[in-house]
Amino acid sequence: PPGPTCALDTMDVVASAQAAEAGGPAAAVEPASTSADSVDPAGAPMSSTTTTRVPARLPSSLDARIGEFCTMLRRGQIPESAAICARKTAELLRSVVSTCKSHDPDAVAELVVRVGERIADSRPSQLAIYNVMRRVVKSIRDESARISAGFGDDDDENDGRHDHHGSSARRGAAGNTHLLDLAAPLPRRGGERQASVSGADANKWKKDVADDIGLYLDDLDECKMKVAEAAPELIRDHESVLAVPGGGQLATATAFFNEAAKRRGNRFDVAVLEGSPECRGHAMARMLADGNVPTTLAPDAAAFALAGRVDKVVLVADAVLADGSVLTSSGGRAVAMAAHKNGVPVVVLAGVHKVTPLYAQDARVVRALDEEHAPSNALGLEWTGTCEAGGASLSVIAPRLDVVEVALVDILVTDQGTHAPFYAHRLVSDLYGVEMM
Repeated sequence: PPGPTCALDTMDVVASAQAAEAGGPAAAVEPASTSADSVDPAGAPMSSTTTTRVPARLPSSLDARIGEFCTMLRRGQIPESAAICARKTAELLRSVVSTCKSHDPDAVAELVVRVGERIADSRPSQLAIYNVMRRVVKSIRDESARISAGFGDDDDENDGRHDHHGSSARRGAAGNTHLLDLAAPLPRRGGERQASVSGADANKWKKDVADDIGLYLDDLDECKMKVAEAAPELIRDHESVLAVPGGGQLATATAFFNEAAKRRGNRFDVAVLEGSPECRGHAMARMLADGNVPTTLAPDAAAFALAGRVDKVVLVADAVLADGSVLTSSGGRAVAMAAHKNGVPVVVLAGVHKVTPLYAQDARVVRALDEEHAPSNALGLEWTGTCEAGGASLSVIAPRLDVVEVALVDILVTDQGTHAPFYAHRLVSDLYGVEMM
């Protein structure tokens, strides 16, 4: 339905027509403002209530760095490791927050969302990139809510009122943001958007956000060792374990089994599936053997037979969805189903940077599941033939990821401890806020 903007456009057209008939210039009609306050391109707060907030922009040098990183992701020049992709993304987003000239948290959050989605679209299968963007946006929104709460307390004191529910109401308004509207401005009491901050306050909240990102990077460094700390409790003496290598996640799995070997004295056996077509299981088996872990390399076709003879199955997750389901390397679901049929517990290893507020039906997850291996991984670069029947070309279906339903997962191991898979919703709440649940 026509709104105020449509009415102004109609007035502008009428004024232009009348001016044309009179032979004079048309009177310009100023568009109505959509924001109570804004920020100029230099980053200084603008007090006028009749202007529109200018979107924050990136320095050209930083924009070039982000573009180069996106190109490397599209070309596959970045290793398929969630930790590596998350680290590089977090470092770039920290630079975005630090170098942005805008003092408005909402404008900075919008810029972070644009940059994060740009990077995430370059490698859809790496949901960890999108998770980093959400973590940074939550940090900005927390600082914005803190500033808004501080302004609200001053207003209450000036009005001489003592509203014990004021801060709770503001926190509730900040928390009820729609799932898809990550950069929506935080409302204040009465529907008024919070004022922009400048000077020392702006430098302080940006520094606090940068410090939060620094702590996140520290957690990434310690992730695999914290996950490995749970190994002695989960792997007992004289047990047999079936391991499914994840895409680019060999360091987490090898650290897990090596830690168990140190505590258990190598008194257990590990069977590693080869993980066709990339055969990452070969490298994982060699790494475990170098660590004096008794290891057996098995073909993927033996997964069902082995699942009934082992004591545990260990999967390495590429992502943990909000309902506790897991994205793992292709073939992981078949192994989990075989283990479930034989009553064998399934243990999933994942750092919290892989926990995402998305569900299996979300568009971004569907895009990740649609991504496939290169045909050369299955056929080799030297193959140039075609099918004999009718000269039809050969199609290769080699998906990268599988969805393992939450009902097939028994234990979820993260760098924050060992949980039931249904605990993922609590992790989502802690990491991204209750509005993401």
